[in-house]
Amino acid sequence: MNSEVKKKSNFRETLKFISTIISWTVFTLLILIMVALVYYFVAVRIYAAKGSGHEPKFSLYTIITPSMTPNINVYDVVVDVKVDKPEDIKINDVITFNSSIPGVHGGTITHRVIAINKDASGNYHYTTKGDYNLVDDGVDVEFANIVGKVALRIPQLGRVQFFLATKAGWLICVLVPAVYVIIKDIFKIIKLKTNKSDGKFSKFLNRPLISFKKRKLLPYTPQEEISEEQSRQTIVSLYFKSKENQELIPEARLVDIKEMINNPCDKLINLLLDGPKSDKQERVIPENTKLLKTEIQGDCITIDFSSEFLNYDKTNSKNKENMINSIVNTVTQLTEINNVKILNEERVIKLLGAPKYNKDTLTIDEVGVANTLAVANNGGILSKLEVVTCKGSGDLTITGNAGDILKESVKVVLTMLKSKYKYSFHNEDIHIHFIDATSKKDGPSAGLAIGVSLASIKENKKIPSDIAFTGELTLNGSVLKIGGLKEKLIVAYNKNIKVVYMPKDNVEDLVNIPKVILDNIEVIPISNFNEVYTKLFK
Repeated sequence: MNSEVKKKSNFRETLKFISTIISWTVFTLLILIMVALVYYFVAVRIYAAKGSGHEPKFSLYTIITPSMTPNINVYDVVVDVKVDKPEDIKINDVITFNSSIPGVHGGTITHRVIAINKDASGNYHYTTKGDYNLVDDGVDVEFANIVGKVALRIPQLGRVQFFLATKAGWLICVLVPAVYVIIKDIFKIIKLKTNKSDGKFSKFLNRPLISFKKRKLLPYTPQEEISEEQSRQTIVSLYFKSKENQELIPEARLVDIKEMINNPCDKLINLLLDGPKSDKQERVIPENTKLLKTEIQGDCITIDFSSEFLNYDKTNSKNKENMINSIVNTVTQLTEINNVKILNEERVIKLLGAPKYNKDTLTIDEVGVANTLAVANNGGILSKLEVVTCKGSGDLTITGNAGDILKESVKVVLTMLKSKYKYSFHNEDIHIHFIDATSKKDGPSAGLAIGVSLASIKENKKIPSDIAFTGELTLNGSVLKIGGLKEKLIVAYNKNIKVVYMPKDNVEDLVNIPKVILDNIEVIPISNFNEVYTKLFK
């Protein structure tokens, strides 16, 4: 009998010890979480008061949409760690960013980085996409808008947050425990004064908050999956004309993902036909235009519109260009579409509007004239630059709405040519003109084309008009990496360019280029100006 009592006593002591360990572990974790939260909210207040340099090192966000399923689910909490340098963000990283997409709930989005571009000014732009979404977000994210990189996912913790936000949650999780603790303390005071401890109520109040009582195990119930009837949304980009500057700008739209499954192209086009929701944009496709049919063959989509499609204002060639680019930019966000053919009641229409320049002057091989590739808000641009020299005192003139960075790039190229190739411009005035002065040009990526044009003048050799160049040049002739390669190669393909010289450091970006472009353009990666100089002038 004594042996049995001793065994029961030892067992109870063991359970008590285990219960104590569990209690202290939970208590320690709660303290650590509380300290972290206090630090976070204090840091947020300091940052709000003092600004940059006082921001918290991490952030907490509860996921409220299924755009990242199955990797991050609704009600999961993600912990974001602040990123100090743009290059620390890599492809496949999951980031949280302040969204510039209108209508997105909460102002922040947690999505995966699928592409990284660097513009002519050296700024990083990140293309993001939800793992569940069919298309990317449509609007690239700047580094300044990134809150942090996801370092930790806490499954379903957000359910606690949402439950506490309800009256029932507040009552059960906060008010009732608080009342229980108060009553228990009051009863203990009464007990000490009266020295009474009998009764069921007394036993109830003296029960431990954490009990090691063995409970019956319930059968496993899998988490309820999102039904087909539940609304699931994805983000698409629709391109409309800005009322301010008549340029195309994307409008992000949340659409039911079920509407995008069967025929996403038809859905996107019909949204374009409906027009923008923003009062700062206007439609580019004429009113009453109807979509007759679409047909996809390989990576090419043929779109047939009703006769109203041609009722646009023909007094400005920009209108037709915007209309076509709006359609092309919208439907090619789908990964399977790389080419677009537009019909008007089964009649083929030309994709390009009236040319800005005389066709003959653009296609003739000339000394000192070269094609350079750039990127604008509505996609890639093929621009020509002309170089002319005449007797003078070495003056340099740059025209064609060139920005400061581009002007500095010209000076770098000139110094490089003088140093490496012993070109002398001492008794010559140089005039460099970027054709189409109506659009602003800036950035260092035209450096390669500038160098080729100047060398063409000195060597008195024509540059073939079906060759284009993009790349920043240094003083020693190195060709540096550029941004927007995809957009540049797309416009090169559309303008019938056959050869493109590009930086060797951009070779890794070629995986994102549609196959039809690479099949029709010879892309030549170079690391130094001498490589293109040898091929063209020697």
